[in-house]
Amino acid sequence: MPPLALPYSWQELEPEETARIQQNFPVSSISDLVRYDNGLLMPRAYITIAEKLYNFPLRDDDIWIVTFPKTGTTWTVEMAWMLVNDVDKVKGEKPQLLRSPFLEVGSLMGEMPMPEGMAGDMVEMMTDTLAYAETLTERRVLKSHLPIEFLPPGITKRCKVIYVARNPKDTCVSYYFHNLSMPGHGYVGDFPQFAEDFASGLQLYGDFFSHVLSGWRVKDDPNVRFLWFEDMKKNQREIIKDMCIFLDHPLTSEQVDRLVEHLKFENMKLNMSTNPTAGFNLKSDFMRKGVVGDWKNFFTPEKTLEWEKMIKEKTAGTDLAENIPSS
Repeated sequence: MPPLALPYSWQELEPEETARIQQNFPVSSISDLVRYDNGLLMPRAYITIAEKLYNFPLRDDDIWIVTFPKTGTTWTVEMAWMLVNDVDKVKGEKPQLLRSPFLEVGSLMGEMPMPEGMAGDMVEMMTDTLAYAETLTERRVLKSHLPIEFLPPGITKRCKVIYVARNPKDTCVSYYFHNLSMPGHGYVGDFPQFAEDFASGLQLYGDFFSHVLSGWRVKDDPNVRFLWFEDMKKNQREIIKDMCIFLDHPLTSEQVDRLVEHLKFENMKLNMSTNPTAGFNLKSDFMRKGVVGDWKNFFTPEKTLEWEKMIKEKTAGTDLAENIPSS
């Protein structure tokens, strides 16, 4: 059967958009972006893998974690992987990137060289993540920041999909610090600049609201769980119990207790195997705060009102805006 064509085309950004990005990301692997039809912005290198990822062979027992960046991805991946592996902390000592491949990560690396001393399996995974993912023999927990429509067709019919979203203002703040600190990103602008670009979708992965709506549209599918970061913070234990049912993998009460403890933010932050940069010998503080409501330290009252109006406009015709958790 011939591969399916990706039903979205890409265009160059407007010159002024490219100039703004390159001003704020002067030395960066994510400053040469192209725009797809639905507002997705990706590095030029993604073009070469887009169709291959769209045709990635699915397995019926796959678990896909799909999120916009900085909405609780690492936390959710760790929850799902540990759950279906019976909270096996010995197996879980392997870096999360190897246990749960980030499928499009190679397209984000640009010309960054592989860090010296990187383990062979990490080099293999980074060189061709899709090929590496196909070699995994146990139940796969796969991660992507791409919108649902850019993932293999039939994903919500054959696989389990966990879509995680977060209050957009908190997402914006977390994404700002991520771009400031992560090697290869190199953001040099201030927060007001970043927030303006975030609102207009002028950054890696593009428009936040278009992305979240891709998950919102399939939230009622039996194979999809749409989770809010804020609900996970409120009651991780209840989310885990629901995930046991959703993923068809029961845990004992003792295993649930151990998983709740394992997933506490302070424990995740100290655990190098749950750090997405594990294996790179980096010291970047990828996991910053993991709190709800930090946006209040960055948004003025005027900017808050402006964003409330913008959120309603971006989600018009849906009930998403009224379901976004307040904080």
